[in-house]
Amino acid sequence: MIKLRMAGALLSTLCLATGAFAQDNNVLDGLLDLPRHEKTAPIDGCAKINKGLVMGGGFMLFTCEKLLPYYPIADHVSAYRDYQSMLHDAGWTPTQSKEAGPNKKSFKRTDALGCETNMDIELWTDRSMGESMMDIGNRDNHRQIVFKAWFRGAACERHYTTAQLLASR
Repeated sequence: MIKLRMAGALLSTLCLATGAFAQDNNVLDGLLDLPRHEKTAPIDGCAKINKGLVMGGGFMLFTCEKLLPYYPIADHVSAYRDYQSMLHDAGWTPTQSKEAGPNKKSFKRTDALGCETNMDIELWTDRSMGESMMDIGNRDNHRQIVFKAWFRGAACERHYTTAQLLASR
């Protein structure tokens, strides 16, 4: 069973490296595999996936999805809520966070390999990640939904190669 799981993880990494995954259809392909909302895309400041190491061991990834410009800004909140429903449907459990509120929700999930992942999803309405200075008073400029995922513990280490590949695109 362990060999089968390791083979599956290796296959996922190889598929990601060779482009076999449909990279335009998921948020953090190969790790979260969260289907992308039809009204968002990894464009502008959301085109890059960032990674970092976590104090005490592990790593984290953060990225965002941007509401496409031809949708009204009112659709930003509904896309954020849809992402929460999609996470719930994919087996993620809502958790309590000190910073939780209407614009930030936390979730966790343990995958088939025993890796517990914690994730925050945030509706950014007052700033934008990775974009040049813009008129902060114009609500239409801030159309991002941010995803921050933390992977801690030995069971998550096998995902680090996939994280490196995602961040290097």
